[in-house]
Amino acid sequence: MANALGTSIAPGLDVQRAHCFAFGMTEEEWLNSRNAKRILWKLWCEHQEEFVRLVPEIHRFLLHCCIKIKDLFHDEVQLEAVDATLKSLNGAPKEDLYLDYLSWSAEVAAFAVDQTINRDRCDELMDFIERHPDLRLLPPEAAWAKLKDAAYFVSRAIDYPGLMPGPYVERLLTSPFLCPELLRLHVKPALT
Repeated sequence: MANALGTSIAPGLDVQRAHCFAFGMTEEEWLNSRNAKRILWKLWCEHQEEFVRLVPEIHRFLLHCCIKIKDLFHDEVQLEAVDATLKSLNGAPKEDLYLDYLSWSAEVAAFAVDQTINRDRCDELMDFIERHPDLRLLPPEAAWAKLKDAAYFVSRAIDYPGLMPGPYVERLLTSPFLCPELLRLHVKPALT
């Protein structure tokens, strides 16, 4: 299925289409599933037109998943960007330049974790990891990876559905940060 630009809205799920039918779920399973990725697969594979109609709701869901993991935000601009994007989705007047700035800033925050070459920035992120109640329990490489994954999840969630097809959307819609309860709360498909 394509958006107004003719690009696929869920290319990662499209790649997985053959798997969806093997994972066919009843509505009962949909309502009780603990696997948000599987719920999205079902929606994409069995109800593509409905998936496209629900893109704004899916965007809202992704942003609420970001709020759920806000304790992993190492830069305050990440939460500010999520909040501003949610307000815009909820009808607040759009300040396009400001939203663009926040989107760009959230991506810079993700890139800062991924490509830290500045010693001071590296020390700052390591201090964040050491202060975090869950991250400090992980091996350093795993903690850094989780922090990086969370930062990129936020960046991609802010920009969805404007992302071009490819691995960014696939990683976003199959992320371990997806929450099935939030999906059911914010996405209301009209399944027949």
